[in-house]
Amino acid sequence: MFKIKYFITKYISYILSILRFKKNNNVFLLYHKIYDEDDFTEQIDINCVEKKKFEKQCFFLKSFYQERISDLKSNCNKKGSITITFDDGHISIINHVLPIIEKYKIPIIVFICPELIGKPNYLSIEDLKILNNSNLVEIGSHGYKHVRYSDFDISSFQSHMKMMNKWFKDKINEDKLAFSFPFGSYNFDILKFINEKNFFEFCFSSEFRTQNFKDFNKKLIPRIQVWDIDNLSVFKNKIDGHWDWVSKLVSYG
Repeated sequence: MFKIKYFITKYISYILSILRFKKNNNVFLLYHKIYDEDDFTEQIDINCVEKKKFEKQCFFLKSFYQERISDLKSNCNKKGSITITFDDGHISIINHVLPIIEKYKIPIIVFICPELIGKPNYLSIEDLKILNNSNLVEIGSHGYKHVRYSDFDISSFQSHMKMMNKWFKDKINEDKLAFSFPFGSYNFDILKFINEKNFFEFCFSSEFRTQNFKDFNKKLIPRIQVWDIDNLSVFKNKIDGHWDWVSKLVSYG
């Protein structure tokens, strides 16, 4: 069923790319895992992108969008910027992603959950220190636990945030963090708290669209998900905003 919906979406987005100009919006690309067919042992799912494809995407960005590639803060201050983000903190970030972004000099931000660090197939504390020392990698938070925060009241959410901040400060000496909602899940009270208390400077959802710079909301930044099934034409159309209409149909984090 997903492949059928994907084919229809791909076709409609292709037609849109012919009928209208690209939006030149700000773009945050969302990845989770990068796999290599030679050493990957986990089940391959929608969150996975093959290593060769990821490198081709990085080469494509460097070749055709070089002036738009940016880190997080620059993206929020310059129209049309493109930034790569990773959720969860999978081990492939150190094994496969880091060598590729170093090759093409592309900055990324990695959102991690303390409860996942050190578990099988996830980054270790030593991995985080290596990434943190890189000029190309920023470490952000993906919640203290990988849970749906839409089910939390403010008191419980605050408790998680305090534990999360303490962990980051103790383990990798980080205290000012960007935040990504696990599963893209939040509720009105949590969003109100984040906005009123300025708890995070940057907060990410998993809403599937690019960001109009005139309406840039640093507290709820949408992202475009990248899938293994995407070819470079689809990848380009996603960056150019021709998949933004899918945001009403898809929300996956």
